[in-house]
Amino acid sequence: MQIHLLRMKLNKIVTVVVYPILTILLITSCNQDKSGQVTATGVNEEDAYNAVLFSEDSIAQYPFLAERLNMIAETLKKTLPVLLCVDSLNENQKMAEQLAIKDPVFTKFLFDPETKKPFRNEVFGVYPARQSDMHGVKSNYNLATTYRIEMYNYALNNTAVALVDVQQQKVLHAYFLSQTQPDIPFYLRNLAVKIAVESPEVQKAMGVKPDEKAALMASTLTSLNRSRCERSRHLCVAPTFVKGEKALWAIVDLTDMRMVGIRWTHVGTAGKPQPLLTERRLQDDKITACYCEVEQP
Repeated sequence: MQIHLLRMKLNKIVTVVVYPILTILLITSCNQDKSGQVTATGVNEEDAYNAVLFSEDSIAQYPFLAERLNMIAETLKKTLPVLLCVDSLNENQKMAEQLAIKDPVFTKFLFDPETKKPFRNEVFGVYPARQSDMHGVKSNYNLATTYRIEMYNYALNNTAVALVDVQQQKVLHAYFLSQTQPDIPFYLRNLAVKIAVESPEVQKAMGVKPDEKAALMASTLTSLNRSRCERSRHLCVAPTFVKGEKALWAIVDLTDMRMVGIRWTHVGTAGKPQPLLTERRLQDDKITACYCEVEQP
């Protein structure tokens, strides 16, 4: 039994510690040593070879993030530690949001049950309710005065949903979607674009500081296909910048508020980047291009 437990611990160490370190060393070596020649002649292989991955401790500290970090810190000190929706809301939406964050079911996971420390929760959106949202509502309601509030829990990677009738001044129904990320608000979309635009690596790759308005797919969640964003359950998006027939993907981690990596891809026939590039795919493609397809002297 002890031997079995020891093997389990060793396997965990290899998976959690050794593999990530090996990957970083391989990528760093690839970035620094270009003495080998890539045997594959396709543009895709060259794009993978020139991709840039950032190590986990390379968090970019931009001045414009200070306001965001302070807002989070101050909110976590409050009795009700919920970051309210920063996007513009009308009076009814604000009322619906306030009613929701006072509901005990909607706010069930604001704190760690063991340590009692607050989790980071943020209201992402307050939307007019649709008829399809009302299947769990048992009481009478007026659809015209009912709103759907979505709150994301960064720690647990779940989404709390509340349906609020502002005319009745009450929460009609509240529930949770486990391992689910809602659509991000415009505020976070713009923050991700700002991080990408200010990144020296993005500017170097584009040859110029790109215009924030030129960013495409900035709200596209990229926590898919066994990427680190999925393994770590982080909220990641991919602002993309088109230059000629190619598109530069800039994967941004909104949980840690940092750049994850960048890579060029071909633009699709419709004039948009071909989905979907994740950190895992970027990582695998780069190692393949640098080592599996290289003739060493």
